[in-house]
Amino acid sequence: MERGGAMKLNHGLCRLFADYPSRDLIANDGSEKRLLEQGIMLSIARSGRNQAWTVSPYAALTGAARDELAKLPRFQAALLGLFMMPLALLLRWGGAHRVAGIQNFGLSTHLYSDGLTRRSPADLRRLAIAAAPNDTPMLRSLNAAHHADWLDKLAADGWLLLVSRQIYLVDDQRQALRRRDNRRDLKLLDDGRYRFRRLDGESADADFQTALAAYNALYLGKYSAGNMQFTTLFLKETVSRGLMDLYLMERVSGGVAAGCAGMIVENGILTTPVLGYDLRLPQSEALYRRLSVFIARYCAERGLRQHLSSGAPLFKKTRGAVPALEYTAVYVRHLPLRRRAVWYLLGRLSNGLYRNILEKYGL
Repeated sequence: MERGGAMKLNHGLCRLFADYPSRDLIANDGSEKRLLEQGIMLSIARSGRNQAWTVSPYAALTGAARDELAKLPRFQAALLGLFMMPLALLLRWGGAHRVAGIQNFGLSTHLYSDGLTRRSPADLRRLAIAAAPNDTPMLRSLNAAHHADWLDKLAADGWLLLVSRQIYLVDDQRQALRRRDNRRDLKLLDDGRYRFRRLDGESADADFQTALAAYNALYLGKYSAGNMQFTTLFLKETVSRGLMDLYLMERVSGGVAAGCAGMIVENGILTTPVLGYDLRLPQSEALYRRLSVFIARYCAERGLRQHLSSGAPLFKKTRGAVPALEYTAVYVRHLPLRRRAVWYLLGRLSNGLYRNILEKYGL
């Protein structure tokens, strides 16, 4: 995927979700995708149960967030688990599961086009409210490093900014690859034991199924069933339409696939919504290290900034990534008092207790 082609990501995803129902592409995304105008899509979600965490903050709290508790000390995890139960009921009572996500295609990280971030927040929320007047307009995957001016404009327009995750960013992978751990990983990558094969629209269905199995093993099996449940249709269509570069990592000896990396690019930033490897192989194979440095070199060769999403904080920091808080913006002033109050409570909790936990434990 060259940088010029990557600029069509948002428009391409709009067309993709206009062509197929959400569940045909992401099995646990039951939202309705509605095209508002060329290049802008609204994702209307009115049920938080059994949904990917990307669908709404309520879905995140009742799904993947519970699985994240395992990363905390046992006593603290138990206390927070007890606290989350009544909070989830309160959010449901306050209608926090009813959201209208602007440009929310259900990926763990959404990359916004430069054109969209130049749109005024007032214009965007008017579009969303006109299409879904009883729902909460929402913008995900915002951070101060990439969206500082936009965040200021959203706050000035009355949007609430909810802390959602701690993420990790690299602006210059050429420089980062000079770090000791990255140099070691590059030697590992070039040891001749694995190769990376790029898939295209003519690749066999079995290749896409293999990639999906690797992703599922890691993100659904090891991490959380609340992560996105992609389908082979999603993988094949995004590759065929030039929206994602998908590689299989195969053993040179025998050609058996051991992992995959699927990357998307917009506005000079790369993220990897599809990543996985064979958990049955021994840790000595260092599959995660191989995949990670392959993506880092991909960025360096193309002059791309990298969004490394969340998790594995020490691993990412020692390889040059810088932590940043990620926000979800919601607009609630048009909602009834009860629903506004619940969102304001969630805002206080996310910017207080939750933010402190994220920064302390690097979740």
